[in-house]
Amino acid sequence: MISKTNRLKISFFLISALLSFLTWSRFKDASSIVSTWDIISVAILLIISIGFFTLLLFIFNNNFPLQVFALFLFVFVLILDFHIEYIIVVILALLFFVYAHIKLKNNIKNNLKVRFHSAVLYGTPSLVTAFAVLFASVSYFYPFNVSEIKVSPQVFSFVTPFAEQFIKLQTPTYQVGMTIDDFLVGTVSKETGVSTDLIKKNFKSQLEKQRKEFADGVGVSLSGDEKLNDIITLVANSYISKYLVPNESIIPIIFAIFVFLTIKSSGFILNRASVLFATMLFKIMVFFKLIRVEIIKVDKEVLSI
Repeated sequence: MISKTNRLKISFFLISALLSFLTWSRFKDASSIVSTWDIISVAILLIISIGFFTLLLFIFNNNFPLQVFALFLFVFVLILDFHIEYIIVVILALLFFVYAHIKLKNNIKNNLKVRFHSAVLYGTPSLVTAFAVLFASVSYFYPFNVSEIKVSPQVFSFVTPFAEQFIKLQTPTYQVGMTIDDFLVGTVSKETGVSTDLIKKNFKSQLEKQRKEFADGVGVSLSGDEKLNDIITLVANSYISKYLVPNESIIPIIFAIFVFLTIKSSGFILNRASVLFATMLFKIMVFFKLIRVEIIKVDKEVLSI
């Protein structure tokens, strides 16, 4: 019969494989069409993964966490198209993982109680670096087509309301949710005193001319029904086509550096969110008696005169 410890270890192996599969599958799917959900889902999986391995490093004193992380990396290689450079990436990730294990264990030895908050300074930053290396390598080697990269309107859904309030303060004729044609009609109406209905009816050619001038200014084509969020998305995709596609050969390294620096610069948030998740898992496991917190006596030598 399988012991409780072995059942727990098997569960950790399965969770590691599942997390790896979900993380890298999600990241692959998000490589061409970027949406808010893609960013959020990858960030959540990253936090869960770091928190999961932080918990393992706290629980086990042996090499078991390294074996579980090795399985995570094995699935990482299976999910993605293999490149020989991934061997170096895997070795680097393992080295950062081992360093995190050493830092955490040394810190735990110096504490009388198990305190997860210490992982924010000891261990978790190295785990963040390990994952940053993995994500950067995938960003570099994944064969996405730059010409097919499109930004989803949902990416700017959080920014648009603030932009609309700012425009409204600068231009009173603008109302939240206006289309570009409604905005142009309102502006002309305020300047001339002519009603909006008459302007729409009798000044169509002038409106089309103003719309074309505005569209040429931002470098996109407009039909008149676009709202601010639509225009921002069109401009973003226009810039991608204009500047990224002609420089497609250098995009992978730029994207890889961007991903690495983004993850590392988010370390303050990732560290604390991951440790919070690890703490929650720890309390759940203690509650269900999957692990025990034992108090032992420690003999210590002291000097006296």
